[in-house]
Amino acid sequence: MTDVFRLLLDRKEFFSHLFIDHLRISLTAGAIAVTLGLLAGILISEYRRIAKLTLGLEHRKAPPPIPLLKYRIFSLILRISIHKSDGTLS
Repeated sequence: MTDVFRLLLDRKEFFSHLFIDHLRISLTAGAIAVTLGLLAGILISEYRRIAKLTLGLEHRKAPPPIPLLKYRIFSLILRISIHKSDGTLS
């Protein structure tokens, strides 16, 4: 752990530049997201066709999260192996 702190102190100019670059990228991405969100909100409020299209996308079913998907696959495999060992398939 002391090696990490020593590295940070020895190369503080390098890491400070990386930190500044990270802040710039994050703030730029945030500004783009806010701009696009405001533009989408204005278009939704002004044009009904765009509102139906945009809000219709919201109601589509999202895929299950990865842990749930892993659980479903594992339980399916387990059920298949149990049925095969009993000699019955369903």
